[in-house]
Amino acid sequence: MSPELELTLIVFLCVSIVATLFIGIFLVMWLVNLNKLTASLTETTEIFRMELKPILNELQTSLQKVNGMLVATGNNVSRINKIVMSFLRILGLCLGNFKSISGGFFKGIFQGFKAFSKK
Repeated sequence: MSPELELTLIVFLCVSIVATLFIGIFLVMWLVNLNKLTASLTETTEIFRMELKPILNELQTSLQKVNGMLVATGNNVSRINKIVMSFLRILGLCLGNFKSISGGFFKGIFQGFKAFSKK
């Protein structure tokens, strides 16, 4: 081999070794930072889980209470609806009977006025 070719190969080999070392160092630094990031995300997730658990329990309790109030309100509305419907039925019956009673009553009053007005 010629000395120029040997020198070129030696320089290429040295540059390749240095480049590989730099790339290896940067990869190790990247993996260390990635490990720190993963640990930080795990810690953050644990904090969120611990903080959200009481909030979700409170929310569940509140929703159960609201649901109970809605059921009670629905029951009361249905009771009121039954009472109003019963009242309207009774009122309808009274008004139906009142028409026949009042017709006879007013007819009797007119008959009385006619009887007294003739004399």
